Amino acid sequence: EATKPQYTFYGLLCGIFTLILWSQVDDALVEIDRRRGIISSKKFLTWLLLTIFLGVGGFVMMYDVQSRLNALYEGRY
Repeated sequence: EATKPQYTFYGLLCGIFTLILWSQVDDALVEIDRRRGIISSKKFLTWLLLTIFLGVGGFVMMYDVQSRLNALYEGRY
């Protein structure tokens, strides 16, 4: 609920919505970690810089989100 699913569609039309969605995903990940008692930092700026300079920020973001979800599912956190 913290991330707005419609921003995924709008992000295809206008890149600013993709950045807004990435920011919301990052906030949601930090909140999940906080509730589980894990201290983590925001990674949105890292994802943005990797996108601007190397073009791989989206892939790094997807990997980070998926690895975090896998760890939660397996009960490692």
